[in-house]
Amino acid sequence: QFDSYFKNAEVREIEFTPLPHNDFYELDYHRPYIDDIKLVDEDGTALVRVPDVFDCWFESGAMPYGQQHYPFSCDTDTFAKEHYPAQFIAEGLDQTRGWFYSLIVLGTALFGKSPYENVIVNGLVLAEDGKKMSKSLRNYPDPMELADRVGVDAMRYYLLSSPIMRAEDLNFSEKEVLELQRKNIGRLHNVLAMYEMFADGTKAKADSPNVLDRWIVSRLNQLIAESTTGYQNYELDKATRPLADLIDDVSVWYLRRSRERLKGEDESDKTLALGTLRYVLRELAKVMAPAMPFYAEYLYLAVREESEAESVHLAAWPKGGAVEGHLIEDMNEVRKVVTSALEARTKEGKKVRQPLKKLEIYWQSPSVTYMDELIMDEINVKEIVHHTHEGATVVKLDTNITPELKAEGDAREFMREVQERRKAAGLAPQDRIELIVENTDGGQVIIEQFKDMIQKTVGATSIVFDVNSGDEIKAGNYQYRVTLKKL
Repeated sequence: QFDSYFKNAEVREIEFTPLPHNDFYELDYHRPYIDDIKLVDEDGTALVRVPDVFDCWFESGAMPYGQQHYPFSCDTDTFAKEHYPAQFIAEGLDQTRGWFYSLIVLGTALFGKSPYENVIVNGLVLAEDGKKMSKSLRNYPDPMELADRVGVDAMRYYLLSSPIMRAEDLNFSEKEVLELQRKNIGRLHNVLAMYEMFADGTKAKADSPNVLDRWIVSRLNQLIAESTTGYQNYELDKATRPLADLIDDVSVWYLRRSRERLKGEDESDKTLALGTLRYVLRELAKVMAPAMPFYAEYLYLAVREESEAESVHLAAWPKGGAVEGHLIEDMNEVRKVVTSALEARTKEGKKVRQPLKKLEIYWQSPSVTYMDELIMDEINVKEIVHHTHEGATVVKLDTNITPELKAEGDAREFMREVQERRKAAGLAPQDRIELIVENTDGGQVIIEQFKDMIQKTVGATSIVFDVNSGDEIKAGNYQYRVTLKKL
């Protein structure tokens, strides 16, 4: 710093601290440039570099005691109790004959036992074609650009759940990262959005008697147990892979089967569903925190209660609870039946909105009759008949559509079209409307027949039949013109 600017043509001597630099005046701490710098200790004594250097692997192998400056700055008891051996070390496969080896040779020679109890070894990341990543070949995506586009959580989870955690090589695939981001973080974000749409301050609880709630809590407890065991055994792939299965269960099955519950026609059941979902999302955030730390924090803050830890990374690891194994197995069977029945519908050309009379299920042990309501609602049938059957499970649909079933199917088609108009108009689920309907070809009778169901589903306080200039829609064989008037 100077007291004033330089005067015209003034010459001054400027003191500065010399730094090692190469011939291009670039900062360089390597020899021989570092030798040009004179270093002194606190009393002014010149420091001299020792020209002889030990093998660098000996130096790295001395890490367990070298970093503690044992025995000079750390006594024997403290060192033995707190610092030796380490619980685990982690490095790449290429360190097997380097750092791993030198650590164990020096450690056992000096202390009679290995300096580490566990080893986490990762393999090598290769290009998608299996070749070594190369700047000249440009055979890999820019990691920072990819992180900006899909988020570092997706990349982190992709690696942690991959074979690379088993010391196997990984052919890095950008498509797989994108797919993982969509199926996990994307789906989970949709679940959170649905929860926030209906959240009313209901506290998180895990004691609902509802079969769906019991099942998802059991699946959560199963995840916690598997993930905890994986981390305790230093098997990071086993600790992280089950996350994807639970996210799939919450999104694809639990939330879809709970949508009507969340809408709150039955207030007590709505409270059970909201409390369970809040609990599952909060505990899931804790389990996914090591693998997807940023979205885990976002999710946790969205569902935490005022008295709980301020950050997911300050919260205690979840303990979980009982796992109803039989319930999980039964739900798996139910989902297989549903999949088969939906495939049968598709094969017969019957849309899910069209109710059918009966579904017959042939299986070895029809022990899941307590879930008939779930199956009937998902498949849209009026009745389920169970048969004991040796061999693989078989389903049979009664596809005969009576006039009564056809009328209800037309009403459901009408509701779907109105719901699409609600969505296009940006209406929230809690927004009420007056539904104005114009019909000239006899379809009014369908709406009148299923008026209560239609009003409940589309959020209409009333249905008025009148001429209007709204959208034209088709439901079954009938044409309508509808206007949605927000109240």
